[in-house]
Amino acid sequence: MSLLKSPSIFVHIAAYRDPEVLPTLRDLYARAEHPDHIYVGVCWQYNPLKGEEPLKAALQSEQVRFVNYLASQSQGVGWARYEAQKLYKDEAFVLQIDCHTRFSQHWDSFLLSQWQQCGDERAVLSCTPAAYDQTNGTLKKAVANTLYPKCFKENGLLELKTVFLKESLEKPVDAVFASPKFIFAPAQMLADVPSDPMVYFSEEGVSYSIRLWSYSWNVYIPTYPPVYHSFNTTGKQRSLHWQDNSDWAMLQKRALHRYSALLAEADTQDESAFGLGKARSLQDFTEFCGIDLRKQQLNLQTLPNLNANQALAAPKIPATPKTPATPAALEIHEDSWPASAGLEQGDFIPFFRLYDQDGYLREIHTYAGLWTILVCLPTAEKLLLNDLKAAWHSLRFHNLQVVAIAPQPPAALKQLQEMYQLPFTLWSDPTGRVSQVLGTCHAKQKTIETAEAVKTAETAEPRGYLLTPNLRIQKKFALDTLSASIGQILADNLPPAAPMPGPVVTMHAPVLIVPNVLTSEQCQLLMQQWHQGNQFEGKVGAGSQTRAQKLAKVRTDILLQKPMMAEVDRALGGTLFPEIEKVFGLKVTHREEYKIGCYDAAKGGFFKQHRDNFDRHLSHRRVAMTMNLNDDYGGGGLNFPEYGNFVYRPAAGGAVIFPCSLMHQALPVTSGKRFMMVSFFFGEAEVSHRLEFVADAEKYYAASKRHLLAPSKIELQGQDNIRARYSFDQS
Repeated sequence: MSLLKSPSIFVHIAAYRDPEVLPTLRDLYARAEHPDHIYVGVCWQYNPLKGEEPLKAALQSEQVRFVNYLASQSQGVGWARYEAQKLYKDEAFVLQIDCHTRFSQHWDSFLLSQWQQCGDERAVLSCTPAAYDQTNGTLKKAVANTLYPKCFKENGLLELKTVFLKESLEKPVDAVFASPKFIFAPAQMLADVPSDPMVYFSEEGVSYSIRLWSYSWNVYIPTYPPVYHSFNTTGKQRSLHWQDNSDWAMLQKRALHRYSALLAEADTQDESAFGLGKARSLQDFTEFCGIDLRKQQLNLQTLPNLNANQALAAPKIPATPKTPATPAALEIHEDSWPASAGLEQGDFIPFFRLYDQDGYLREIHTYAGLWTILVCLPTAEKLLLNDLKAAWHSLRFHNLQVVAIAPQPPAALKQLQEMYQLPFTLWSDPTGRVSQVLGTCHAKQKTIETAEAVKTAETAEPRGYLLTPNLRIQKKFALDTLSASIGQILADNLPPAAPMPGPVVTMHAPVLIVPNVLTSEQCQLLMQQWHQGNQFEGKVGAGSQTRAQKLAKVRTDILLQKPMMAEVDRALGGTLFPEIEKVFGLKVTHREEYKIGCYDAAKGGFFKQHRDNFDRHLSHRRVAMTMNLNDDYGGGGLNFPEYGNFVYRPAAGGAVIFPCSLMHQALPVTSGKRFMMVSFFFGEAEVSHRLEFVADAEKYYAASKRHLLAPSKIELQGQDNIRARYSFDQS
């Protein structure tokens, strides 16, 4: 493998709005021993609104190739690297670096020499670059190092950290993981393992390393890193993609789905250019290094070249984690919580905050966007933890998150996590208040025999929830049999995986569709109320101007009676009102009466275009609810003509929620009967307007004093308002 002359090197760089792009290019050529053999490809992403310009031919212009993209077009680091790699033109070797990089003297000759010393045609040189100070250009000491597994994170990714070797190296040695900040190899590597454009950021190192492995590329640690990286953003501030782009969360979720699919490819043998190769399997990878990425297990004793004589040991865990400065349930209005919640299927879980085993504050609302298993352990027992750990592998295969809450303090949970090698975090709830409100630890009678007598005691039974990406309860289950039943739970409740990204929406009314607000049994009961109630023809207008107008509205209504209204209030308190507060910023405390209506095709049922708060007597209305109670009819549905011709028609039990100011219409029912429930919600600020309506209309309704005149306050398990169970205060 002798190198008779200095081969050409292609350096590809992903540069996102980075002021270091030109200084990096200057240093790259200035410190190369053979600059005429160096060719560069840059994917430059810039924002002209910030005064940034496209990259132009400069500095060794014949050897610098570039492609310009607007920053708004960028899709993450994997995409940018892939675009830069397209600029490759038959060079012998490739070097991957980040934009903010400096170089040691004659770095090119050093890398070629190091590669030759590997004695391996498929050697890849990689490690964490040394550091340089961006403010003054000072280069820090370059020390041989490698990437070392730290832990599996909640999203299933293996977190890596840099470990510096204790002893200097005479030649490159084996390693496991490649650092995306610095990779040097023969150019064939690009053909075998191009950067995956679906990679966003944090998953890049691990995913690229296992793809290299599967194509029989072997990672080596150089005797020292010849490149230097800026690990801070001081000095010339550089912008970060996730700070600029509102769609970064979607891109990150897409990347996590891609990572999960990559691990599954070991079975499916995906032929994709961005999948795994066939030369070596993930099982081979586990036997080589002791890391099982699919089961998320670590056996660090088998890692190559990381024994006690060569490398620093894994970081020591502090004896005690950071002490929480505030109570575990942080600012979630505990004093207004009910004594017990007993959340049911379809309910939104309340937002809460707890400290984990490392003393870091965790917030449940950050888990939105993916399916989640939420469990409350009455005590962190070995059997329960091991059962949850066994189920974890199935959960991660389906890209589910796990939130495990236990009563022990953080320090004790840290010991348990280490003792049982748990791949998920434990949240500390020492007062038990969050577990009590969640209702996941139910009391269970247990008979205890003692020498004196037979006693009956109450023990807490562990429970769990399967949560939708919108943090609603999809399924309740017993935790002590989770590992045996998890497969069936997921098969019965998880929908087919949706492709990412989804379809592009170009026009959409500002409405909220909430499925499964009521159960089918509740819908049937409400329709029975309509058949048994005092029916009247639906009217239009407000106050003394209210009248039936068949040219505008054909619907037969009843008013729901008070006992049933309280039942609906309680149901909507868990399945609807929290979502209204989150989306519209309205804390629902009051409503008008619930009406059950029927649009009958035989009568030509419809409701023409209108707004629900057009009159001053109706100005208290903030949001409207139309809930379908059945779906065995033709036609019907809601349309918002200001925003296109789309028809909004949720299944039975689902609701459409929208601002009362929107123009809308109930389309004609063409067959059967459409049963629906309607009401209008508002808060404390609007009560005075409703009372004004009552005063003006009092004479008109003097004969009947109908209930609709009073601004009805929402009753939720005896509480005055929705915040009794749900807190959205993130201060």
